[in-house]
Amino acid sequence: MVFGTAGRHLRSTGVACALLSAVLFKPGSGEALAQGALIPDPKAGEPRRFEISVGGDATPHSTSVFATMTASLAGDIREDGWRVRIGGGYGTYSYTSPRWNGAARVPVAFDGLQTYADLLLGYHVTIGPWIVKAYVGGSYERHDLTPFDLENPVHGGRAGVKAVLETWLSIGETAFVQTDTSWSQMFEAYGTRARLGYRLTPSVSVGIEAAAIGNLAHDSGRAGIFARYEWAGGEISVSGGGAGDISGVTGAYGSVGFLVRY
Repeated sequence: MVFGTAGRHLRSTGVACALLSAVLFKPGSGEALAQGALIPDPKAGEPRRFEISVGGDATPHSTSVFATMTASLAGDIREDGWRVRIGGGYGTYSYTSPRWNGAARVPVAFDGLQTYADLLLGYHVTIGPWIVKAYVGGSYERHDLTPFDLENPVHGGRAGVKAVLETWLSIGETAFVQTDTSWSQMFEAYGTRARLGYRLTPSVSVGIEAAAIGNLAHDSGRAGIFARYEWAGGEISVSGGGAGDISGVTGAYGSVGFLVRY
């Protein structure tokens, strides 16, 4: 990745999800089969074909929200097979960077607004305790800056290819490792998050997480803790911790996600 000095204070939100999502990152849909083995499903005889995920993310300089809908093309959403996913997000962010005013370079504050939309095709496969979901498709992303920033390469709207990889590894009945990774051609945006969790009960789990998020003008990392409550038809997840970016700016972050299957 190549990062320009003009935008190194950029707080990018929304698309690095996945994400998800990702940034903004959504709760991993790869968790479905693992949790289904531990929590009785009152609708076990009725296939759940759809999965809806919504969430939000906040730092001192950014906020974002997202929503996705995933549909199984055949069979239960928790079983192996083809998937189609549509999604979108909205985010705001701010950054300060030096600009030439005719006499010297002085700090200038910028506000950004980001929107994106995805249409992805994917496949879910189970290999022993390991669940893998891979998606690829098209995406559109737009950044509007106020005032307009000529030195920031991340502005305007672009369409391109996006890829998403979600994995879930069960370690016995008490622990798990979850990863969510995405990359998009537009503005070379990427996001990856890893979680190591422990089940206090079949429904409640806690753990640690780490993430990296970036694009042409921004590179940052996060580390924190999370908690999840799950049931046969969905889950809710919250997380928080510390974040830092390439310019040395640090702060806290918080995220929340809700997922339901029907």
